[in-house]
Amino acid sequence: MVDQSQLETAFGFTPDDLEANRAGRLSRRQIHRLSAEQDWAVAGAAAATISLGFLFASLIAYFLVVPALDVELGAATCLVITAWVTLSLILAQVIFTVARGLLHRRMRRREFASSLRQRMRNAVSGAGMSLPDAQVERIEGVLTYQSDGEHEYLMLGDIEVGSSITEDDHRLWELETGRRYALHRVRGPGWIVSAELLD
Repeated sequence: MVDQSQLETAFGFTPDDLEANRAGRLSRRQIHRLSAEQDWAVAGAAAATISLGFLFASLIAYFLVVPALDVELGAATCLVITAWVTLSLILAQVIFTVARGLLHRRMRRREFASSLRQRMRNAVSGAGMSLPDAQVERIEGVLTYQSDGEHEYLMLGDIEVGSSITEDDHRLWELETGRRYALHRVRGPGWIVSAELLD
């Protein structure tokens, strides 16, 4: 049976965080954690763009170089194609990993323009919000599973908090049904920052 301490571990909050959420705001610790997560997501998206750019350039280079060598290579052409694709994919992964790490480190520096960082975060998360000013809302009710025969839905009272057809917080599906919970989430994006048992 899930207890409050297990909820704190699963959702990554402390009693002090919960008190701040009950007051309708994020704690300083939660602001720092969500900010770091946003920066990591932004760095990942930017790195993916760079990596895709490399793959596109590699594809263009392939069509420029390999056909011209086809006559000279003969039967070895298939090996060249396989090696080219494999090397391109490996390099793309390396570029993505390195670029994400460097971008994330750069974004955490104080001199990185805060307005640019916020615009990049908004482009990725769509939240369009400043974390220190974020409002936390509380929803509560008995947790139940509902099904329409094709999809499953996770309901807290009359509010849908999860669905098998969307990418939801996997932690919600680990909660016990039939028990009464209160969830605190950031208004707008709906990020769940804390939870508490009410029974």
